[in-house]
Amino acid sequence: MAPAFKRISDPIERVFAVLDGYRRLLKATDFTLGCPIGNLALEISNGHPQIRKLVVENFDAWTGAVSALISEAAGRLPADVDPAALARHVLATMEGAVMLARAYRSFEPFDQAVHQLRDYFDRLVQDGSGWSASPKARWGVSI
Repeated sequence: MAPAFKRISDPIERVFAVLDGYRRLLKATDFTLGCPIGNLALEISNGHPQIRKLVVENFDAWTGAVSALISEAAGRLPADVDPAALARHVLATMEGAVMLARAYRSFEPFDQAVHQLRDYFDRLVQDGSGWSASPKARWGVSI
């Protein structure tokens, strides 16, 4: 994450700079390498509890760093945004996007996933920019 953090100062843009780093890795390796921790999680972690523990610790550190970015941007997001939950959503999007790009040997699924995540963040920022109505008032339903 450090290279992305050096290039970008805005916390939300840092999230997307990290994702861009994974895209660059896919390009540099012609789709042969993805997230090494994700690879471990899929391949060997269930049969090796000690490795699974390390994989979980890595995912927790990754989501912690992204959660901190989301918390830093909290004033721009709706008050009910859970930074940890949103960070896990970012992780799931990244891992899935990398897996799909490698399977298809194409950036199209990666770019689509990141585009949808960007749209979601943009909507959160729009909602957090002064619209403070409750979810019930916004959607006209009980949530």
